[in-house]
Amino acid sequence: MEKADSARIAFEYRALEQRASEMQRQLDVFKQMLEEAQSASKTLSELPQAKGTILFSIGSGVLVRATPQISDKVLVEAGSGVVLEKTVQQAIAEQEEKATKLAQAMTAIESELAQLEAKAENLRRVASVSQSNKQS
Repeated sequence: MEKADSARIAFEYRALEQRASEMQRQLDVFKQMLEEAQSASKTLSELPQAKGTILFSIGSGVLVRATPQISDKVLVEAGSGVVLEKTVQQAIAEQEEKATKLAQAMTAIESELAQLEAKAENLRRVASVSQSNKQS
């Protein structure tokens, strides 16, 4: 194998590793978002049965004690600082839909990661074969 081929393989391998690392970070973010959507859906489902003071997360690991005023309406962030009033059932459905979309996206990313790993393994094999041929 020529030096140019070795350099090309090394470049391709580094590019695959970088892409895989980016995809893994994206997968981690999606996993966290999925857990949040599932948690929100579960909490919304249990809210009508809540009695007395309960703990509410206000973000960044901070919890407050509060007594929920049971209502059939909740406020849901729609993005860009916009908040909409929705029924509990609408909010649950929205969280479940979000969870479904995230799970589908995660499956697609995992599939692409597997393909990248197969390509990387192929490059390792080619580099190994060419290295052993060089030594012979």
